[in-house]
Amino acid sequence: MTNNHQPDPSSPKQKIKRRQILVYPRFQLRLLATNIVIMLGMIIFVTFQTASSFENMLDVGHAKNFTPDHIYFNLLKSHADLLYSYLSIALVGGFVLSCLVTLIISHKMAGPLVRLRQYFEGISETGEAGAIKFRKNDYCQELVEPINRAIEKLKKQ
Repeated sequence: MTNNHQPDPSSPKQKIKRRQILVYPRFQLRLLATNIVIMLGMIIFVTFQTASSFENMLDVGHAKNFTPDHIYFNLLKSHADLLYSYLSIALVGGFVLSCLVTLIISHKMAGPLVRLRQYFEGISETGEAGAIKFRKNDYCQELVEPINRAIEKLKKQ
């Protein structure tokens, strides 16, 4: 019985595709930290504004001299509880989703930068340059063609 997770030593070297999310950690973590600060600020603002609105509605009930067991206060409490539970789910879900999307987008932005750095470091070490390629879904695809044209022009000189 063969283990499908281990490469067969008798077969030619198999290329294992690994996805490394943090390909340019300094850039990606700064972007993620900025996103987290913005999201936390939004969460604090929304929570504060919601609490303030409910406090204002409580003040209205007190100004009307409603008794503490008045239906107004009971409805207000049940609506507040319901809103806070939905708001908690939405804010936590939005926070997590925003962080994931930031990591994915930063990965697609940072990948080409890392690839360019490796490409030019390779040229400086060996003096040879082949065509550069980016991953299919990376951003900055429009850079590939002009860079390859420039390298070809330099090779002909």
